Amino acid sequence: MTDTLLTQLKSSDVGERLQAAEALGERAAEAEVVVPALITVLDDREYVGDGHPSFAPRRTVGVAASESLVKIGKPATSALVAQLNAAANEAKLHSVLETLRKIGGPAPEAVPRLEKLVETHETESIRYAALVAWATLREQNADAVAYLTARLKDELPGMRAHAAKLLGELGADSLPAVDQLVALLGDDAPYYVAISDHALDSRPVRQGAASALGMIGPKAKSATPSLLRMMREDDDSRVQQEAALALARIEGADSTGLDFLIKTLDDRPVDEDSMRVSDLLFALGELGPVASRALPQVTACLHDRNPYVRGGAVSALAAISGREAIPQIKPFLADDDAFVRAEANGAIESFQDKSSDGDGD
Repeated sequence: MTDTLLTQLKSSDVGERLQAAEALGERAAEAEVVVPALITVLDDREYVGDGHPSFAPRRTVGVAASESLVKIGKPATSALVAQLNAAANEAKLHSVLETLRKIGGPAPEAVPRLEKLVETHETESIRYAALVAWATLREQNADAVAYLTARLKDELPGMRAHAAKLLGELGADSLPAVDQLVALLGDDAPYYVAISDHALDSRPVRQGAASALGMIGPKAKSATPSLLRMMREDDDSRVQQEAALALARIEGADSTGLDFLIKTLDDRPVDEDSMRVSDLLFALGELGPVASRALPQVTACLHDRNPYVRGGAVSALAAISGREAIPQIKPFLADDDAFVRAEANGAIESFQDKSSDGDGD
């Protein structure tokens, strides 16, 4: 059966190749022959279906091969690491990096090769992907903070922002990087964030630095004066909001940052950008119970005419109030909008999962 699939993977028919790539993911016991074959088609961009590729489902042969390699897991790691120096083109290299990231680590043999890509590759997207893979595959140690802190001075704005984000994800362990992140609060350079499969959003690096400081938490208290100034004086409302959110994470329930976020909801114009309001509601939800003082404003948004605002309010209410919010959330299971229904259903299911795990609120 495996031999048949390996032959099918070389077919001129894209449907046959796609089926083979999917099926080979179930052949982990034969990883020695299956993994190299799947790697050969990682850059196969053909897909099944009609229509313009930009709008077609991203179910290419290469994507199917990557998913199968992830399913095979650790037995695929060594062969993928070898491709970091041998990939025939950037499309394959990018897919190798993404596949390694999803398989996860530690994989110390990959770290030096990834660092070389981060520091020297000529293509920005490869450098970004290598840095994210590096963060997943490295061993947990203090050297990670030092390496990422050095990347805060990279010549590429996106690399500086990605490094800041990864430092934030390390939480309190990134305390040694706080001063450098504070310095990055003055970085006006733009970088781009994917907000969907087909869209990018431009943001200033300083916004990413503010987010990272908030993720470090109370130990980043020395950043408070700079974040306060950013919250009050920055000319970009998104950056002000990020600074306020960081302050709330650092200072807790009595934070001036939370005051700012509440006031922003109170004072919003009727025609305010619905996605901006939705983002603010999701941000309040990220704070969890710390944002309890914002419940009146969140509850008011449940009845907004815009579905993105209602959905954000449902999500925030669930995150802030926990199971106590179920009676308020249940009616939205029948909302006219699919996005709102999905948020309500996700919230209810999350409570059920916590209950079954025995660690409910």
